[in-house]
Amino acid sequence: RDLVRSRGLGDVYKRQQINIALSLLYLCYKVLFSQNTFFGLRRLILISIVLFSTTYPWYDIPDIDPIIPAHLQITLPEVLYSMGETVPQKAFDIYPLIAYLYGGICSLFLLRMFLRIASIIKLRANGKLRIIGKSHIVVCDENIQPCSFFRWIFLPHSILQNKNTLTRILRHENTHIRQLHTIDVLLGESMAALCWINPLSWLLLKEIRLNLEYMADKAATVSYTHLRAHETVLDL
Repeated sequence: RDLVRSRGLGDVYKRQQINIALSLLYLCYKVLFSQNTFFGLRRLILISIVLFSTTYPWYDIPDIDPIIPAHLQITLPEVLYSMGETVPQKAFDIYPLIAYLYGGICSLFLLRMFLRIASIIKLRANGKLRIIGKSHIVVCDENIQPCSFFRWIFLPHSILQNKNTLTRILRHENTHIRQLHTIDVLLGESMAALCWINPLSWLLLKEIRLNLEYMADKAATVSYTHLRAHETVLDL
């Protein structure tokens, strides 16, 4: 029973540490970098927040005693007291229950993420694969929003009829693929599932997604500008 209680307390304490670190770092990010237009730097900072927050409770932080000189250290006297003999009473311990409940809800959010991945794999299996240049396009009969997952680009059949729209979307989605944005989203989803009780974790996930869209839009716009300039030179 004591072992279960100690594990429950340890789990609760580590989750508190993760949530506190995530909250402080995210708030610092919003104050210092939310208006920054260097989206690559913002991406690095956001991923660093996720990785540091989830791993730092396991860091081995050295004891500060060797750092403080002996003459500055203060040792408090021990105070011993006795209250007489008491009969130990079995009390309901809520900490293991909190740990199990928290972990169960985390598992549900992780399960939801895996079900989404499974639905994407199902779209890939049911769709028709077309390769245009270096783009692996999965044409879906369903009316879905254009999206990408690792090297696959999922498009509804109707978009293929509009060449201009198709070209613009491919530039956008190829940026996501080339820069491995799927990994960022999966890390953010995992963080939100782990810290589901913290609203800032969901804001962090939203910030990750939004920043990736900014990066893809910027890269697609630059690519389009270069393409139009090249076509103008050829026309001349």
